[in-house]
Amino acid sequence: MPARPSRGATTGRALATAAFTALAVLLRQAPLDAAAGPARGTEEARPAAEWTAAEESVPDPGAADQGAAADTADAPTADLRPGVAPTADLRPAAAPAADLRPGAAPAAEAGAGAGAAPAPAPGLAATFWGDLHGAGRTLWRTVRVEAPPRRRGQWIYLVALAGASAALEAHKEEIRRDVLRSSFDRHSAWTDFAGQAGMGKYSEGLTALLYGGGLFARAPAVRQTGLELGESLLVAQAGTSILNFVFSERRPEAGGKLSFFRAGGSSASIHMTNTIAVARVLDHRLDRLGGPARGARLARILARVGLYSLPAITGWERMRSDQHYAWNVLLGGGSSLYLTNAVLRAHEREEGIGSRLLPRVLLTAPKNGRGQGLLLAWTLD
Repeated sequence: MPARPSRGATTGRALATAAFTALAVLLRQAPLDAAAGPARGTEEARPAAEWTAAEESVPDPGAADQGAAADTADAPTADLRPGVAPTADLRPAAAPAADLRPGAAPAAEAGAGAGAAPAPAPGLAATFWGDLHGAGRTLWRTVRVEAPPRRRGQWIYLVALAGASAALEAHKEEIRRDVLRSSFDRHSAWTDFAGQAGMGKYSEGLTALLYGGGLFARAPAVRQTGLELGESLLVAQAGTSILNFVFSERRPEAGGKLSFFRAGGSSASIHMTNTIAVARVLDHRLDRLGGPARGARLARILARVGLYSLPAITGWERMRSDQHYAWNVLLGGGSSLYLTNAVLRAHEREEGIGSRLLPRVLLTAPKNGRGQGLLLAWTLD
């Protein structure tokens, strides 16, 4: 009788299948993302309606009598604007003016009669080095600007997270007994998959797969996803390590004693940290895939349900296997969500498009005008 594959092998194959499926989808969508707008750091050509009279008077570089045409074009321009130097003096280099009109050849190549050649794409080493510099800027902005609470919504989130964690910690043993007596299986295909997916080697492997695949396939959207995921995991895991040092609690099966400022604690679940970071980054990238069609919106909703079901099942598995209390699960996931959003905001600021796609908690007055209420909304700033 052939031997049955082990549970670990089955889980590993499932994780590999899911990772390669996600990479294939992102690679398929990469050309659409690249065509959606100009590359980062480039400027769009101005519409024809905004061209000035001086720019319209620039001669055609392909004309045979280019020198004579240029003299003829400059003379009327100087006459139309008395007291102003010739057009050639106002525009020290003719190449930028020619580049403003799509299809015009650069001035340097016009004299030789050659057409405009596309700029060569940067090599792998140059792209990697640029991403490394960009990651340094983004991480510095995250630590210096985005992570420290500055807005009311951030303070509300952190206070609510701290209060809920403290309430669950006060009743951790009662919750633990209820979870252990639950009729749900301690080990099943879902809990095994979620428990394995929360391990650092799998989330970091997914990061390397996305970034490396996007780098070698020259798919900027996939490479950017891997870059954002790697930075988010780095910042979120650093925050979890700090929490585990400050609130050093032993695991439930070891007694669950809580102490402070000691190494080796488990007050914040690292499994929840990893799965929340992965789900949030992929959710963030979903907004740039597909389109406004109803089918695409429905597909994004179903994808989000699948993404966030992973950390939910992971949290249950950690409590059911007696590895964490409920407040450990909440603290690890909540801190990871906060820090991952900070990294994504830093990326949005670096790209110059603000934080349009990131949610914020707002304290607003209800429509009846009495009292105040909490509103989770997507804002434009």
